[in-house]
Amino acid sequence: MVVIVSSSISNFLLLLFKNLFSTHKSISIPGYESNRGSTSPTIREQLAQLVENEIGEFSLPLGKKLRRSIKTLTTSQKRNIRRQAYLDKVSQRNDTIFFATIAFFVIVPPLLILAVAILTGYVQLLP
Repeated sequence: MVVIVSSSISNFLLLLFKNLFSTHKSISIPGYESNRGSTSPTIREQLAQLVENEIGEFSLPLGKKLRRSIKTLTTSQKRNIRRQAYLDKVSQRNDTIFFATIAFFVIVPPLLILAVAILTGYVQLLP
């Protein structure tokens, strides 16, 4: 079996095998250079610089104006405040009359039907 390989592919494969079996950890294939040599800080480093001197929570609003604001609340904080206000309002109301009415209409009709069935002799409790 004869395999014909062009010189550019053979050079690429040779370079790939050299890099695979070399002692270096990084692979330097043309067109696939790593970004490790660049001096620009990573996203993690940029975020760490933003909060270096801050204590507490902060928010970075996304959009056209990327400015750091501590005084504005995040969406989840606003939602939690609304939820707490609703729970405070709900905890003050008296629901016993409502649940007593529901219980009356759920429990009393079957008992009433059973009583009528026993009185008419349709159901016998004792054999």
